[in-house]
Amino acid sequence: MVLVMVDEDGLMGMRVAQLRGERSQKSVADEMRLRGWKWSQATMWSIERGDRPLKVREAKELAEVLGIELMDLFQEPAILSIEKEIKELVLNVKRDHDAAVTQLQKLRSSHQLLQDRASDSSLKDDDRLAPITKLAKDTLERSTFDLAVTRAKSGLGLPEIFFDETD
Repeated sequence: MVLVMVDEDGLMGMRVAQLRGERSQKSVADEMRLRGWKWSQATMWSIERGDRPLKVREAKELAEVLGIELMDLFQEPAILSIEKEIKELVLNVKRDHDAAVTQLQKLRSSHQLLQDRASDSSLKDDDRLAPITKLAKDTLERSTFDLAVTRAKSGLGLPEIFFDETD
């Protein structure tokens, strides 16, 4: 049996560095100092290198400063990396979903306005408007709106409020 020594302070330091993200060591140390801890940038550096262990009370305060859960400090760095990536991807999907919903709503509105205007009975009697009403009719026929709505209903999970009874 092989016994592997694990440098827990070193792992904790890696986690702190990873969870600190783009923030500077100095800014985190400054916030810890405001909370009554005698921290400096050098303290952060020592913790992140694994040279200085974190006290439990310090870890609790540090988690608050970093805006994380205390248990995040005990996750493996690889897990933190995967978790961060997935959270970013989830945010991207939500943002893109919201943008798609907005665009589909705009498409639906534009489609309806064009349909209403093109079917206006006063346009049918004026031969001068025949080319433009034909363009409108052709555009409506070629429109992929119905296909977009069908795909949206089945694939995007859009809220039912987006669709009225006539769709």
